[in-house]
Amino acid sequence: MSKARAFSFCDPAKLIISASVLFFVCIFLFSTQTPLMFDDGFNATVALSLAQGRGYGTHVGGEFAPFNPFISTGALFIAPFSLVIGQWGPSLVAVEGYSLVVTFFFFCVALVAAWRLHRYLPLILIAFSAVFLLHGKTDLVPRTAIRNLPTPLYGLWFQFLGNMSGTWATAVALVVCAGLERARFRDLLLIFSCAVFACNAKVVHALPLTVGLGFLFLGHPRLMWRAFLVGLVGAYVGVRADTWLARIVLSAEDFEKYQVAAKGFFLANQGFYVDLLRSPNWEGLVRVVNNIGAHYQDAVGYVGYPLSMLVCVTGCLAVASCCGPQSAVP
Repeated sequence: MSKARAFSFCDPAKLIISASVLFFVCIFLFSTQTPLMFDDGFNATVALSLAQGRGYGTHVGGEFAPFNPFISTGALFIAPFSLVIGQWGPSLVAVEGYSLVVTFFFFCVALVAAWRLHRYLPLILIAFSAVFLLHGKTDLVPRTAIRNLPTPLYGLWFQFLGNMSGTWATAVALVVCAGLERARFRDLLLIFSCAVFACNAKVVHALPLTVGLGFLFLGHPRLMWRAFLVGLVGAYVGVRADTWLARIVLSAEDFEKYQVAAKGFFLANQGFYVDLLRSPNWEGLVRVVNNIGAHYQDAVGYVGYPLSMLVCVTGCLAVASCCGPQSAVP
């Protein structure tokens, strides 16, 4: 075999395609063999309500609740899913299929953006992500439920919650920012759109997006200030979009009830912090620590993957900068 032919097998494009296929085969196996959890089903009822013409809200226990503050996935992810349900009906296949399609779209956009920045960056991006994504944790989902496959720590992210697709949308925004040579309108529009989608799909994506934008801004403040502001505005719009929609759709009285319920839901989630503020003493601190310990697994499952993706993108950009400017696009 000639050296030229041997080298062709190491062509980065072929490696990236092979790694992408393997990566999505793993995601497909986990998503289709992990049972649908309560949060996934709860958010799916919103899409079902839209498809049946009842409006944007949950329908659990025979009662319709418009703009239920317990809805943890934004309208930008849920509303298009109602079209899928309206066409093919509610089913587990529809839930998983829709989530995988949206994730695959942002995954491909992220790889294209990374390829334009550095020819090996997409491969590094997949490798970093796979390490975090396929980390085993046997006590999150019963092993029998997934036919003896290693249980993923972030198994819940493969399904309807919008976590994985929002995470890859965050990756798109950060990689596009990293590749900016000048503030072109189309790049800023892509950053803004991905920031809006990511933070609307799941509010938790605002944290890695903001930290990542700040990291890039500190490295290139003169070039990045427009992208930094556009990304922050997009994140804010994504976080607030559902509230603005509720203000438009609901009556003044119903919107006031919605705000009270939303505030109560937030305080319930942050109860251990409230306890600390109410009793700033040693006993209060111990109670906070105990509560955090009791909910540690939930916290890891909720914020672990977007933070892992932040580490992933940051690591990729660091490796790319060390390898020097080797853009795949002339």
